[in-house]
Amino acid sequence: MGTAFTHAPVVTHLVTTLDEFSRLQPEWNDLHQRSGGRVATGFAWAMAAWLHDAAPAHGELRIITLRQDGILACIWPLARYRARGAAKLRQLCWDRTDYCDILAASGPSALDLARTAWQVAKGLGDLIELRYVRRDTLLDQLLQTIPNPATSDSIQTYAISFAGHPTLDSFYENAAVSIGEIGRKFRRLQRLGALEFRPVDDRSEGLRLLEWAWDQKIQWMREKNLSATSMGNPQYHAFLRHLADQIPANSPLQFFSFYLDGTPIAAMVTATSERVLDFFIITNNPKFNKYSIGNVLQAHSIAWAHARGLDFDFRWGGSPQKLAWSNEITDITTYQVALTLRGAAPVAREGLRLAAVRLRSRYRRGAGWVVGRLLKPWMLPLKAWALRQAARSSADA
Repeated sequence: MGTAFTHAPVVTHLVTTLDEFSRLQPEWNDLHQRSGGRVATGFAWAMAAWLHDAAPAHGELRIITLRQDGILACIWPLARYRARGAAKLRQLCWDRTDYCDILAASGPSALDLARTAWQVAKGLGDLIELRYVRRDTLLDQLLQTIPNPATSDSIQTYAISFAGHPTLDSFYENAAVSIGEIGRKFRRLQRLGALEFRPVDDRSEGLRLLEWAWDQKIQWMREKNLSATSMGNPQYHAFLRHLADQIPANSPLQFFSFYLDGTPIAAMVTATSERVLDFFIITNNPKFNKYSIGNVLQAHSIAWAHARGLDFDFRWGGSPQKLAWSNEITDITTYQVALTLRGAAPVAREGLRLAAVRLRSRYRRGAGWVVGRLLKPWMLPLKAWALRQAARSSADA
């Protein structure tokens, strides 16, 4: 069992065993729903990440919980790893590539709760690494108060916000994708046989569809000679199977598929939270590439999200296809913070490494870097416009 500390009226507790972790599920789910948390701060996601990522990597469970009047008010799922004599903390997320955040009850005390959780975390390790912190999150607010954390360059994440778009037509009026062309491809597909768009909420079908989508994606990567990151990783496969095995009651996974005459021809793996549908994997039978089956499935999935009041997050990784659909671009940043003198050395090394990378990049660009700095405020809108034009030209081709 963990150790309890009291900061009246908040009581903090450290969960260090799998049994105690499991018993948190009902309260954790309730807090997640009340606070509108993202998928990676949910119980199911954290448990799967522990079983199939952190534990196999010899992590030590360190879940910080805060209660007010006996009610769970804040939770920060962490794991501790030991390397080179230092103890590093990381959030329980799959392969540390999901958005990191602290789950806290909504309201004016949320930031105070996060600060209390941070004070507890400072006593658990020598440094903390937090990957892909979104600019609009509670954890981001907290980190703005931390002096001089080492950071990597921010990257962008792409999403569709339906704020101000009560209908899909109003959204597509400003989108770069040609919904008319997608509709024509869909009608051509319908001529091939019995075509069915199917949101999957059945456990057995979800598991079968996951295996089909996984095989399709691995085959595509081999054909393209792409190196595997998460895809192709047996642990990631086990992580997804763990979640799919709990559909529908205890899993955030949501599958979408197109079946032609009862056979899957395209599939998408997403995850739902209170406000957002998060995109993870899309794949299809290459025989149907000429019908833009991926875009057709994307359009149907987006319509499904809109009908349920959910925004659609493509997550990080830029591409013309993602940008063509998106109307919201958000910075995400990786942070390292030294918590002790022992942790200061690896954080300093990371800071020096990043500084060297930036210096080499600027040296290579020479005068172009100076011009770029002057034009930086206008570059992102210009880049967005150029990518949208490229996507539109591709769709019209």
